[in-house]
Amino acid sequence: MIKNMRVSEIVSTVKDIINMRPYSRNYIRDLNYIFRHFMSYCDNRSFEYYIAEIGEQFLSEVYGIRLGEKSNKCTQVQRVINMLTEYQRLGVVVPHKTKGREYPSRFVAIINTYIDKLKREFKREQTLLRAKTILLKFTEYLDQNRLYDLSSLTADDVNLYYSRCLNNYSKKYVHDNVNLVKRFLHYLYETNVIADDISVKLLEIHCKNAPKHIPDVFTDEEIEKILAVVDTANPVGKRDYAILLIAIRLGLRQSDIKNLKPSNIDWYNKKINIVQVKTNQPLTLPLPNDVGWAIIDYLKNGRPKCDTLEIFVRSIAPYTRLEYFDSMLSKYMRLAGISLMNKYHHGFHTFRHSLATKMLKNDIPLSVIQETLGQRSINTTKVYTGINHSQLSECSLEVPPYEKN
Repeated sequence: MIKNMRVSEIVSTVKDIINMRPYSRNYIRDLNYIFRHFMSYCDNRSFEYYIAEIGEQFLSEVYGIRLGEKSNKCTQVQRVINMLTEYQRLGVVVPHKTKGREYPSRFVAIINTYIDKLKREFKREQTLLRAKTILLKFTEYLDQNRLYDLSSLTADDVNLYYSRCLNNYSKKYVHDNVNLVKRFLHYLYETNVIADDISVKLLEIHCKNAPKHIPDVFTDEEIEKILAVVDTANPVGKRDYAILLIAIRLGLRQSDIKNLKPSNIDWYNKKINIVQVKTNQPLTLPLPNDVGWAIIDYLKNGRPKCDTLEIFVRSIAPYTRLEYFDSMLSKYMRLAGISLMNKYHHGFHTFRHSLATKMLKNDIPLSVIQETLGQRSINTTKVYTGINHSQLSECSLEVPPYEKN
């Protein structure tokens, strides 16, 4: 975490960052009003230094909402608190979405050259998108911290960035980021942009996803709590509920849920047929009754009318394919009172682990679990054999009847 900052100092810094971005005049005016309101709140309570708990208290006491709770009327207020907390933890203010954002101008040429190199190596589109996203966040950090000259970049500069990330993201997420940035920095060294190969001097992030790692799981109670806090009376809730059920009951990867189209669903035979994004292999799974009805409810009563082929789309225009699932899960975990710190993977992959654990407990052969999860190697599936029986008893999922009553 970066040094403690006074409320007035962090507000002033974040406002300066916002003013440098291409936001509309009206949007900046609205944010400035909220900043003034927040500073007045802190003054009245003698809060001198900013911490995340003060922001959460402000949201709760003044607007009656909890952090992560959906509130259409208070979106900008939540955004202000999120920006302050992001800066206090990471030293940067992360824009809402990657789509539509541009690299800082001074880094555009070298990033585009590197992405072109990856394209020549026939990297998959998913890999290119991930590289662009990670490098966008990394170069935004460099730009905001006035690290303009790549030739002067040091390992300490990069390690500080990842040290701050570790305060706010999982080790797995940071590990993946480090590996990609390492390759980018090595490319800079090979092309003589930097004189020293600092890629070999970066932090070693040791993850728990080695072969002996026992995957994290959601318990029955946690899954019930997550599903219970989803408001299925509104379109966003209908969408999110269907997505969560697919992950819970079928264990599909995020990438496959994102790509799911009506043509992938065989309603007559109650099956889902896809070609997996990660392995490019076909996969056919039974369509559980509750999953099918949740999808139908969203398609009929929640999905906006649009030409997008994928089932799950953004709730506001433009109605493109929904891209970000983990933040949605984090929101419902907070609403359900489930600590993100207690989950190594507080993401959709935890649902895959939970499903595999359930199947293993029921003495289903590893080969069947491998086929269900669409894993290419049995060695990946063997990870679950390290889970003892007492652990399994805490991780079972309630499987609903196949036929509707």
